[in-house]
Amino acid sequence: MLSAANRILRVEPREWFRSQVDPSARIVIAIHSEWALPPIFDLNLKIAYKWFDIPYKNLQALAAFHPPDIDRLGKDTDLVILNDFHRRFYGKVMRQNGLSGIADEWEKFQDLLAEKFQVMDFSAPSPSYDVSHVRVVIVNPAVIRPAR
Repeated sequence: MLSAANRILRVEPREWFRSQVDPSARIVIAIHSEWALPPIFDLNLKIAYKWFDIPYKNLQALAAFHPPDIDRLGKDTDLVILNDFHRRFYGKVMRQNGLSGIADEWEKFQDLLAEKFQVMDFSAPSPSYDVSHVRVVIVNPAVIRPAR
């Protein structure tokens, strides 16, 4: 099952990025999530944390860390890569520190991303490195090249 999960969550998304995402794409990921995402970091893509630079180790900063305005994302973002591990982990950290409202805001924001924009989902029947689902949110479809 692990080999199938690795293929679905790591190899297939990497191939999709390699073959269909324009190298100029501005991609946002959650801080400290490189290990849990498809291995795309050698593809010369423009990857940043931006508004997912979640200060989960600093309670005071975390209490003031709200999601961005979803209608302004396209100004500096083309794609967002999310996974189910970080959604669980960040929500857990926030709730354990009495920040349930902030956790709810971030979860609602992530749900709204999938409602407002096209997504590419990669889901495995079993986890790979505690990740079972990777979602690519396509904020700007112009950076996606036609399939070959």
